[in-house]
Amino acid sequence: MKYPRTPTRPPRTNRPYGQSLQRRYEKPGPVKSGPSTFAVVSTGMGFLKRITEVTPIEGMPYLVARIAALSGDVKNAREIYFDARVSGTHAHEWVRFLANDVAHGSEVLIRFRMRDVMNQFTQANDPHAGLQTRLIAIDSARVDDQDVRPMHRQAA
Repeated sequence: MKYPRTPTRPPRTNRPYGQSLQRRYEKPGPVKSGPSTFAVVSTGMGFLKRITEVTPIEGMPYLVARIAALSGDVKNAREIYFDARVSGTHAHEWVRFLANDVAHGSEVLIRFRMRDVMNQFTQANDPHAGLQTRLIAIDSARVDDQDVRPMHRQAA
């Protein structure tokens, strides 16, 4: 007795090999390209040490914040200094809010995000020379062990 044979592969076509698969997996529409730039974004925790407003001869004034980022073991942390140009409205809002506390010598601890860390020191002979970077966000802040936030963010 003969049993009916079950097909193990699709029926043959007159198309060249792979053409049927190619049509099945083609993406419709134009192919989108990747990002035009790449960025390394770092997060950290550290102390806000100094805030200065720089007014160049040509161009718009901008804020620079000195950050002493904490690195290493919690019990024996070391400080890595960054001179960060403040970028974006969110970061500007936080830095302006904390500027008075920094000016009066309060201990301001922040959780921050920065990008574009450059391998350039601001002053080579300074023992606390800072790497140049851009501060893009401050996620939270503590002033003298008290959580703080800008006024219009109090309800959130």
